[in-house]
Amino acid sequence: MKILLPICVLLIPIILLSCKEDSSNHQSQVATANVVSRTTDTFSLSDYYDSLVKTIPPNCKPILGHRFEIVGDFNGDGKLEKLKEHYVSGVSRQETNKSYENLNGMEFLQALVFQKKPISYLLDDNRTVDTLFATTQGVHIGLSYAKNEGDLNGDKTDELSYVVEWVQESNLNTWHVVTFKNGKWIELLSFDIWDWQLNELRQGESLLKKVGKNKVQIIYRNDRAEKDTMMVTLPCSI
Repeated sequence: MKILLPICVLLIPIILLSCKEDSSNHQSQVATANVVSRTTDTFSLSDYYDSLVKTIPPNCKPILGHRFEIVGDFNGDGKLEKLKEHYVSGVSRQETNKSYENLNGMEFLQALVFQKKPISYLLDDNRTVDTLFATTQGVHIGLSYAKNEGDLNGDKTDELSYVVEWVQESNLNTWHVVTFKNGKWIELLSFDIWDWQLNELRQGESLLKKVGKNKVQIIYRNDRAEKDTMMVTLPCSI
């Protein structure tokens, strides 16, 4: 479903809002672009990663890693739900680790993650809201950020922000804002950020702030690769 924006936003010569699928596709492509450039038609990406895995030292040990837990009233029933992050191997269909001890080099982590075909999602313990799939593709290790943003668009439900943690050399990433409506999760807004901006969040800065009825202020990465600020009007109904 299309999200209508005010003319003042549409006139800005950058594309901030995008569908979730397009953002995920872009980031998953970025996450593997460097290694793809080093492969040939006769030596596939899978072969390249397989060769790297064979050289990993035996003292490399898996570390489960952090899982986000977000509490909020996401379906508007007046009760709190608890969404728990899950990071699952698409091969074994079991919860899997995000990092490793005694593993040096991003390419080795990319290789191990690639073999898992991981899936990242948030699941409500009581199943009162549907599963929120953050991404089902690309070389990633779950979420690097997730937060209950409160009711941003005035529909009496809490909205949720999240950022996927891609295993990549690039610092480019995408911030997603979603809402639960009519039994499913819908993306309200997404915008480009730098990964290093997430460090500022830990120091108290916010990249998303409600400033009025259906209005939010975002801090994003503009087309000049600079940090910029914009006011965005969210739809009150979808």
